[in-house]
Amino acid sequence: MRLPVGRRLASAVDTTAVIVIKASADDVVLTCGGVAMVAEMESAGADNPNLAPPDGHGHGTQLGKRYESADGAVELLCTKAGAASLAVDDVPMIIKAVRALPASD
Repeated sequence: MRLPVGRRLASAVDTTAVIVIKASADDVVLTCGGVAMVAEMESAGADNPNLAPPDGHGHGTQLGKRYESADGAVELLCTKAGAASLAVDDVPMIIKAVRALPASD
């Protein structure tokens, strides 16, 4: 699917919700817990927060953190934390490193 910037997505397996901050020009498959993410209004996982993510997909998401794909083409902001982990085209997303501000001496 093509991800437009600003789109809200939710996990189908847990409570994770994200906003697309940076999108790839190519079609990508964005998953949470190994299952494709859906539009936030269609979220089924939020109804059952006790669902366990599949093996290998349970690293979790953290509220307020930015996640990026390995190539940096996709960036997401986590608006609701969950137990499952995010991936783009089956490659796990990583928490984006914080840039240090210059010293103001």
